[in-house]
Amino acid sequence: MKRYWPAQPDPLHARHLIRCERPFRYLVEDEEADLGPFADPARRWAQRTLACPVCLAEDGLHLSLIESEDTDVVVRCPGRHEWPDPRLDRRHFVAHSRNLFLEPDSDWVWLEEAGYGQEPPPPVDYWAEGREAAVVITKYFAKRATGRLGRTLRRGRRKAGRAVTGAARAAGQAVRGRLAGQDPPCEEQAQTAPAPAGRRRPKGPAAYRRAPGVPAPSRGPRCLVCSDTGRITAPGVDIPCPECPSRRTARTRTRDDRTE
Repeated sequence: MKRYWPAQPDPLHARHLIRCERPFRYLVEDEEADLGPFADPARRWAQRTLACPVCLAEDGLHLSLIESEDTDVVVRCPGRHEWPDPRLDRRHFVAHSRNLFLEPDSDWVWLEEAGYGQEPPPPVDYWAEGREAAVVITKYFAKRATGRLGRTLRRGRRKAGRAVTGAARAAGQAVRGRLAGQDPPCEEQAQTAPAPAGRRRPKGPAAYRRAPGVPAPSRGPRCLVCSDTGRITAPGVDIPCPECPSRRTARTRTRDDRTE
């Protein structure tokens, strides 16, 4: 059976669609029910579970009804089997669809009370969820503790390895010294031996100039006027330099003597 299935439920335009995750229950009139004049109308009906007639699937059913086209409610199972089911009362299905997606009708409240529609979800097992949460939390903290213990063990192994490596290196040096004919250092020499140098200071720029043979610049003259010659000379000019430090000091002394 091939028919058009609406993409979304639209009860206002007479297009009904209900997607079920759990088994769907419909109502049939119960002939054995003992009804009095003031009995609840929901007691007239008995619940039945809808299932696929081919694969007997009860979960994941889709129910659809287009009021202008369908005579009966059309059902489709997860195995793609479609069939019109006359056991589903058309009025019940329309009322249930409107109660789900529109404002509930007070005249059809008894339909849900009688059990029409999907089966209610099972009660939450808080005890099982608590146990699962406890297992997850325990695994998390156990993993953290294992990681910390592993880091501590690795740190201890590194320290022990460095100690063993240092002792082996010292023993190797002593053996090489004996083979070369040198006496092994005594305890006093070992105690007075200079400690290994720490971080080396970087070389200055003079060392890098000295390496390729570049001469280092010498200190410049103190007097920039006469270049420490004491006189200013030019074509037709030959006078003592008034800016030299020695002449400046002598001039200051002469001025002080005159003042006195």
